[in-house]
Formats: sequence, C-alpha cells, structure tokens
Amino acid sequence: MNRRQPSEPLPDIVADAKLEAEVHSNYTKHFYNSSSSTTRRRIRVEIWARDKELGHGAFGVVHRERCDDGTVTKLRAVKTIRKTISGHKVDFTRELEAVMKFSHGKFRHCFVQSYGWYETSEHIFIAMEYLEHGDLQKHLAHPLSEQEAKLITAQIIEGLGFMHENGFTHRDLKPGKNIMVVTPGPKWFVKIADFGISKRRHELSTSLHTQGQGTIGFAAPEALGIIDPGRSYTSAVDMWSLGAVVYKILTGTVPFPNMQEALSYCTGKSGFPSDMLDRYCVTRDGQEFIKALMKPDGWRRLTSTTAAKHPWMTQSDHRSAQI
Repeated sequence: MNRRQPSEPLPDIVADAKLEAEVHSNYTKHFYNSSSSTTRRRIRVEIWARDKELGHGAFGVVHRERCDDGTVTKLRAVKTIRKTISGHKVDFTRELEAVMKFSHGKFRHCFVQSYGWYETSEHIFIAMEYLEHGDLQKHLAHPLSEQEAKLITAQIIEGLGFMHENGFTHRDLKPGKNIMVVTPGPKWFVKIADFGISKRRHELSTSLHTQGQGTIGFAAPEALGIIDPGRSYTSAVDMWSLGAVVYKILTGTVPFPNMQEALSYCTGKSGFPSDMLDRYCVTRDGQEFIKALMKPDGWRRLTSTTAAKHPWMTQSDHRSAQI
C-alpha cells in the first residue's frame, strides 16, 4: 500500500476499470452507457443486492452479491476495503493496478478476474468473479496425493511466473483466501486471488522493503523480518510461500507454525522438518522440491522458471524416486 499525491493521475488501466456506482447499505446500483451502430447511447442500470459475507480480514470484508434482471441471475464477489487504516489514509493504486492487469484475457486462467472497481469517500470496492467452491483451505481436511498436489502446484507456478515477469510480488500466498478453487479434485483447477498487499517492484530495482507482511506459517522469514531485519527482499518470498503451501497440501500442516521455529531453521540451529513428509510417504523428489523452495537464502530458492522444470514437477506419474 502506498501514498499517491492527490494531483497524480491514476494509471490508465486503473482509471479505465472504474465503474459508475451508487452505493447503498444493502445494494449497489451501476450505470452503464449502452449503444450500438444502429442505436443511440442510452443508460443501462444494474442493481446488485448484497447476499452474504464470504470472508473478512484486517483491511476489509468480501460479500457475495446477486443481480437478477428478470431473465438470468448473476453472482459476483465484492471486496470492500477501508481507505483509512489505523488513522492513516492509504492509497491502493498499486493493488488495483495488479488486479486489473491480471484480469486481462491472457491471464484469465491463472487469476481470479475483476469486473472493475468503484469507491465512496470511505471505501474502495473491487467486483470479482464468484467461485462457489471457495478457497483451497476448505478442501484440505485431509492431505492430498502427490499427483493432485503437482496439478495444483503447476497452476500456481504459472501464475507466479506471470506476476514476477511483470514486476509484481504477491507477498501473502496461502491456501486460505488467496488460492481459489474453480474445479475441485481430482482434476483441480485453481486461481490466485487477493492482491491486497501485492507490490510492483520499482522499475530500477528488483527488491522490496516493507517487512512484517504475510501470514505466519506461509510467509518467508525475510518478509516477516525475523532474519536480516531492515534489509530488502525479492519475489523469492513467493517461492518460500509456495513451498509451505505444497507442504500443507501433502501433510495437512505447515513446516514452521511459528516464527521461533522458522528462525531456528534459518540460522542453522535445526534442520528442515521432514518428519511429516516421511509420515505421508512423500517421495524424495517431492521432499527435495519443497526444500529447494524453502531455502533460508532467497537467492538460493527455486524461481518460478526453475520450479516448473524440477524433476518432481516433470514426472507424469508416481514413479519419481522413492525415499
């Protein structure tokens, strides 16, 4: 989250996605200009009624909304974000830029799509596609097979690759809220969501500086500031998070549930916690893949490109090397 000078214009991709809206307590009214080659411009109105809450977090809440035009009922998810946090006015331009950029057609299979955004004096609203199966966390009551884990992982890697190639870092990748399920297993189809704290790296730099970002259990140690506090970090933080996600998918737990255990591992006082991977008979390739994603030094971790080429990912079946 940044602070944009009042006189600084919105990026075109953000300005063009802004919707004309009249926001009420339990519904929103949108106004669209509608015209064709044979008709003059006219105003089309859509009314979206707030249906139910889907989730909430530190910065806002997500609701499902319903629009019934008499012939078809449409559903969408709307994220409501407060403009003022802890008494400070916050600018979400970069976050909106990420959402709108990755709603482009060529990224549609990797990211939850946005239909646009609108605002009031106190809130920003982001309209998104509604996915009835919810987030991945809801489907992890039991560990999944390695074959299913690979299918999910390959899709996440592709999305992270697009983000990193375009100069964005997610910084809060996790199964809950941020990895959404389009089609449940065994033929998984997932999308990356929630760019609430994603950042675009400066054109002349590949590093980020804001620490204390992310979720314990999934966030990289440098993003949480538990190693090298004050130092910048890179998109390698997303690769650590991916490792924790894969570990969670395969075992039902995270490798480092608290900062103390992560610190102990990163400083060499303890080894990588492979006991749960052994318990669920995760193959040698699978274990090495996770460890290569979660190396203490960010520059040593797999990138989205090298992760996609790792032996665990390129194996088409379960014949990868056994422990």
